[in-house]
Amino acid sequence: MNDTFLSLMSTATSQHIQVVSDLSTEDGIINLVEQIPELDGCVSNAGIVGLTPIQFITVKKMEEMQCINLLAPVLLVKRILKQKKLKACSSIVFTSSVAGVYRVSMGNAIYSMTKCGIDAYMRSAALELAPKGIRCNSVNPAMVETRILNRGQLTSEQYEMDRLRYPLKRYGKPEEIAWAIIYLLSDASAWVTGISLKLDGGMTLS
Repeated sequence: MNDTFLSLMSTATSQHIQVVSDLSTEDGIINLVEQIPELDGCVSNAGIVGLTPIQFITVKKMEEMQCINLLAPVLLVKRILKQKKLKACSSIVFTSSVAGVYRVSMGNAIYSMTKCGIDAYMRSAALELAPKGIRCNSVNPAMVETRILNRGQLTSEQYEMDRLRYPLKRYGKPEEIAWAIIYLLSDASAWVTGISLKLDGGMTLS
């Protein structure tokens, strides 16, 4: 099961709501949207990763990653709009990646495909939803210090060598990505829509 916690805050009641739902099924997405109030903004952040060399790509592996990284955000936004759960002049932010959009790497073809797809979808959504005053943007991080790094696909030595490719000599921090998302949700970006905000510590400069 691919669960997501949707954490919401009502400014009227100053209370948080947490909803657990399975984003790998359309029923799970429908269940999620039915339980949420009207929103000022939405962040599509759920995603999975995995390295697969091209000669080992299978339909199952492609479908599993596309289901969560690409199809779920598309269907979630569709359902939110159909149920009128998004206010006018609101903001949608998608967590994408530098992968595929700005840089490719060995074994990362499936993941890169999903992130290129979500960026293309974001731009189309930005154009279609602009008349409603709804803005759509994405954040595109490079490597970030999260628990995903502990999956065992690379050794600690390989990670240290990889960090040296970054001009700032480190990976990003989760809060640095969150600050960018907050900007895109806020009125500070009221005239910003359809952009892919690259957050990579300078990695793609070379």
